[in-house]
Amino acid sequence: MLEGSAPPSRVAAYCETIRHAANVAQEDPSRRLLDDIVVAVLKDVGNSPDPNDCWEDAWLALAHFFDSQDRLQAVSLYTTKLSGVETADQRLVRKQLAARSGPEGRVDLGTHFFAAAALSARFGPKHARTLGLAKERQDGEKYDEDIGTGFSFADLCANEAGIEFAQHMKTHFAAVVAANQIDLRDYIPTVDGLDEGLRWSEVEEQYGGSQGHRFQSRLRRIRERVLGCEAYRRSP
Repeated sequence: MLEGSAPPSRVAAYCETIRHAANVAQEDPSRRLLDDIVVAVLKDVGNSPDPNDCWEDAWLALAHFFDSQDRLQAVSLYTTKLSGVETADQRLVRKQLAARSGPEGRVDLGTHFFAAAALSARFGPKHARTLGLAKERQDGEKYDEDIGTGFSFADLCANEAGIEFAQHMKTHFAAVVAANQIDLRDYIPTVDGLDEGLRWSEVEEQYGGSQGHRFQSRLRRIRERVLGCEAYRRSP
């Protein structure tokens, strides 16, 4: 740090932790980069005076790592937090690494997972779900006008997994730090068979909209899919 300069924000500090862990992980082909960067961030959280005060920023930094289109910086809630967290060269390297390490090989699922965790840390699980659904509905409505990629139940599944993960880590992160390892595949279910790329008009026609019986049934099945993950089946 330059003399007289302000200390980095907490999000920026977590981003630096992620960069370092990612650089170390990529030197060892046997390592899973996604797991290593999560453990590194959890260690930082554990070293803070009050871990409960750090969760939103920790999850946000991880969501930023997978945000290949830098959309989070455009969200007013996070613009300031993500300002100046990386140089242009660091951004390029981040995107290259993230493209190879997202859940099921998808950076979008990584962004949804950790962004939902950050929202849950800030607003609670219920409101985080509401915000995630609103975002997907917006995507579906834009796709009605042939803009974007449409509504995705896979994204909602990643959201739900991130929300559950955030709640779980509040009381279980110390065990992860002590073990110095985690397998995110135990916390993130497959999204196989979940509809994606839907126009909102198709969601209304096929599922009755967000309040329709078929839609609500699909959300319940997504919740069951998340709770069926290995980590939650073996958790006391």
